This record gives sequence, C-alpha cells and structure tokens, in this order.
Amino acid sequence: MPQKDPSQIYALLDIGSNGIRAALYDLTPPTSSLLRTLYTTRYAISLYSSDSSQTHIDGPRINTVEPETTTALIAAVHSFLSICSTFSVPSDNIHLLATEALRSSLNCEAVCAELSASLQDLPTIEYRDIQITILKKEEEGGMGAEAVKWSLESPQGMIAEMGGGSVQVGWITTASLEDEVRFAEKEGRSFAVSIPFGAKPIMDRLGSGQSKEEVQDTIGHALDAVISETLATPEEFMASKEKEEGTTLYLTGGGFRALGYLLLDASEVQPYPITNINGFEASREEVLRVAQRYCVLAPMPVVDDDDASTHSGKKDKKKDKKDKEKEKEKEKKEKKDKDKKKKDKKYAGLLTPADLAEKFRISRRRAAQVPAISLVTLALLSSLPNINKVVFCQATIKEGYLNSKILPPLHLTSSAFNSSSPNSPPSSHPLYLLAYHYSPHPASLPALTHRLRASLPGSTAPIPSFLSQPCLLLLASLLYHHASNPKDTAPTAALNLLLTGELASAPKLTHRQRAFLSLALCERWGGDLLDTQLEQRVRGLLTKEEVYVSRYLGRVAAVIAEVYPGGIVVPGVSVRDVTFSEGDRFGVETEQQPGRIELSKAVMGDVEVLGLVDKVGKLRGKWEGKKGKD
Repeated sequence: MPQKDPSQIYALLDIGSNGIRAALYDLTPPTSSLLRTLYTTRYAISLYSSDSSQTHIDGPRINTVEPETTTALIAAVHSFLSICSTFSVPSDNIHLLATEALRSSLNCEAVCAELSASLQDLPTIEYRDIQITILKKEEEGGMGAEAVKWSLESPQGMIAEMGGGSVQVGWITTASLEDEVRFAEKEGRSFAVSIPFGAKPIMDRLGSGQSKEEVQDTIGHALDAVISETLATPEEFMASKEKEEGTTLYLTGGGFRALGYLLLDASEVQPYPITNINGFEASREEVLRVAQRYCVLAPMPVVDDDDASTHSGKKDKKKDKKDKEKEKEKEKKEKKDKDKKKKDKKYAGLLTPADLAEKFRISRRRAAQVPAISLVTLALLSSLPNINKVVFCQATIKEGYLNSKILPPLHLTSSAFNSSSPNSPPSSHPLYLLAYHYSPHPASLPALTHRLRASLPGSTAPIPSFLSQPCLLLLASLLYHHASNPKDTAPTAALNLLLTGELASAPKLTHRQRAFLSLALCERWGGDLLDTQLEQRVRGLLTKEEVYVSRYLGRVAAVIAEVYPGGIVVPGVSVRDVTFSEGDRFGVETEQQPGRIELSKAVMGDVEVLGLVDKVGKLRGKWEGKKGKD
C-alpha cells in the first residue's frame, strides 16, 4: 500500500453529549469526497453531570462538567492527539468540535482552559496550540444538514438532529450552507433552530415525575414556537406542489439512529439484510407506530439490600423482639410483593433498556434514552404534519464539517475534475468517484453505462424511480469486480458487496438502491446461490416489478460483459437493442404467455450470447418481491 500523504489526512474529534467520537480521514484528491476513514474510535464519556438537580425542569438546562469528567475528557484528547502524531497529521488539519453539552455548561471556559494548559506538555510542539471549537446552535444544525447532503442523494426537505442535549431542526436544500444561511439572515430568521430537549433533559423530566403526555406537550409547544417565529422557510418549499405531495424528514444523530434500529427490527423482512442505517426509509405511519410503542419502557429490576440480609446480628436479642422483627419483615415483604404486582401489571409486555440494548445493537445508555427519543419523534411529527416520509442518515457532524469547510476548497484547487482525460471522473460526486475507482477500464465506463440504460424496457415495464444515472454508472463499473472469484462464489460475493461487503458504507445509496444493485450484480454472475435466504430477504425490500427489472438488468449486464471482456469497449462490436416482448406487461402475462426478454443479436466474434437472457421471463415467478410497495 502506498504511503499516505500526511497533508491530506484530516482528524476530527466530536465532543458530544453521550460520547466522544474520533476519526481520521484520507482526503487525497481526486477521491477526497469519499471521506475514506483511516481510523475511528469512541470514548465512552458523557459530559452531562449525573446530578439530576442540575436540570431546570421548567427552564433552560444548566450543567457543570464534573472534575472527573474533565480529567477523562483531557485524557481522551491526549489519546486522540497521540494517534494524530502516529499518522503525522498537521496541526491545521486537526479539529476538536464541541456541541450542546459543553456549550451549555456553566464551566465551559474553565474546561477549555484546563485542556489548553494540559497540552503544553505534549511532545509534538505544533499540537500545543490546538483549541476546542464550540459550535453555535445554528452551526451545529448546519453541520447536520451538510452531513445529510454528503451521505444521501439530493436531499430536499426538513432535517432534525438529536443529541444528548438538544434537537436541531431546519430545512435542507441543494444549495450550499453559506447560501442557506444568507437566505435565512435576509428574512431575519435562522436556517436551523435548536431547542434544549435532547435525550438527557427529557429523561430528567420523566424522572422528576412528569408524565409522557406532559413532556410531549412541552416539547411540542417549544417546537411550534421556534418553527413559527424563528425558522426560515426556503421559497421552493412554499409551492403548492410541495404542500400537496408532502415533505421528507431526514433524521440524523445518535438518538434518531437508535430509533432507526427499532424500525429495522419492526420491518416485515427479518433478519433485516442491511446493517448500515444510512438511506433507510420509513413512512410517517411506520415511524409513529414504533415511537408510540417505545415511549415507555419497563424499569430495570432493583435489587433490595434487605433481601440479602440474614439478620445474623440479632441472635443475641430476646425472642419477643425477634418475633416483632419477623412480623415487620413479613409485612414489608407483603407490601413489596403487592407493589411489584402493580408494577408488573403496569409494565406488562414492555421491554427494559437491557432488552433493547441486547436486541437492537445499541448501547445500554442509548437504550435507556429510547422513551425520550420516541417522545421527541412524536412531537416532531405532530408539529410537522406535512411530513410523509422519514429517511435516516448515518453521517455525523464530523462528515458535515468536512463537507462544508474542507472539501469545497479542495475541489477548487484540484485539477482532477477539470481534466480532459477519459479516466477522470466527471464530478466529485462520491458514486462517480467509486465507479471510476472500481472500473477496470474507466475510459469505457460511459459507453458501458449507456448500453445498460439503452437496454431498459421503457414503457413496457416500470423502471424504478430510484434508478439514477450514478446508480447505473456504479453498476457498470462493478460488472467485472468479481472476475477473479471462482464461478461458484461470484454470485454470493456480488450479492453481499453492497450489503455487508467492502461497499457496505458507500454513501449516496438508499436501502432500496442497495437491494436493487445487489440483485442485479448477483444475476450478472448467473444468480446461482447455495444459500438463498439472504437473497429472499433482499427481494423483500423491493416490489415484484423492481425485483424483475433488477434481474433483467443483471442478465443484460452478463451479455455486455461477454461482448466487452475486461470492460473494454471495442469499436465495431456492440450489443443491439434488448426489448420486452408484447406479452411481458406486468399484470397481463399468463403461464402460457409468460413474457420474455428478446435480444435481436449479440455476437462476440462467432460466439452467440442470446442464451444468457432469453429465459428471463420463465423465471419471473421466483423473482417476485414484496407486493404493494411503491
């Protein structure tokens, strides 16, 4: 592996409410937009005080970072900088970002000063002047929006980010962060707004005796006020079309990701085949149903010290006193049993935080916050009645910061995207970069993509709306990726590539796009699997029409790969039109007339490849996916 250029490595430390997350990224052009991760770790440190009395139930939250927490924070920063030194990261490329928990702390300045003083003893002299950047509320919301823009394709709608201390809400458009902020300031409003109702403050309210209805109403009133009085609405979302069709809500942040995992578990497809939450979509009704289910959890069982007592120290006391003690213990036990029965009845069928942590791949700390996360979600959807779809995002403030502050200057100074070389990607779009990286012959990639698009059935079969140009480009680039695999393993490896393989974390793909491309790549290598259970679960994420088109495209891809071995398009050798026969209209075909794909002629030298696709229609039955899903 070639040596990394240290000047292209960027290190970010996200000092959040529930934990401190560190990551090092390789931003070497021309693939800088991929934000390739070189190292990542998490420090289990919560900046919030364990003293619940530090919360104003009816006012703004106050917090003091405790001395032992400050010591742990300093140790984490020193550890992080030691890792940076190992990679020779320049000090200008290191960014320490702090959000609500530190921003709202009464001793924020003292903590920062203590950290700065501790850095004076570092062996790497240039690291001694590194400072913590305290993000403003508006900046924090803006970074969340930039993270969504980096990880999802052309997001348009509203965004909400939930951390341990606050919730940021705003609009997200294709404009740059600077343009959006400028637009908002023109109206005397904010592009993104923040309310102090993160997971910890809400759990404090619930712990103080407030009911879930009271807490939800409080959050709802705060949201309604800040949305109507402070939040700027971009012009494109004021159109009647947007109001009629509904708006997409993008959720990001650790709290909402936990909600996403709950939705994965509630899916009809089990076990759910995609582990990366990024790009997971759910309807408004599905989100409401899950949030309402988990807004209350059963309390963790409490071990009573009295139960473990043997009262051995009373042996030397008189018998009558012993009898009285026994009577009191009996009464106490009866009362305890009675209270337990009431509690068991009240929480019957509910899970405890430990159950959630074990079942849904979230930490026990986060699992305990699920009621708070659910209440915020219910309040959000109540305050935003026009939301019709929810999309979850994996990216964090770190990726948002890089996407808004670091990547634009890199793209302006890099000549890679302005090069006339056929091997250069046409843009800095992450999927374009991935495609040109994986293509064995980048110069031929546009031609291969064109042949895939030209083969789509058009009006005789519904083409999935999510099948974008970047998706087809990525599919074309991966047609030869498993050429070195034995014939028996290639279909399985291709099926897993975008699900759990090396491209499982690739940005810009929704779950349905991953499922579609995975089935197409599997079919490109013949589709013969020893274990078909995963394939069946992947099909369950798509409609039967989408499954059929993906397999059809996979068969066409196999033809293209035969005609153009190695991904090299040779002039004079081409695949002619691939069309559907008249019988292959969805809902019309019968057993006697199943419909089939016809290839007018496809020849590589003297070898006919018609047989690769001429039986696709006969396999239609086993390719069906979930019915009724749009």
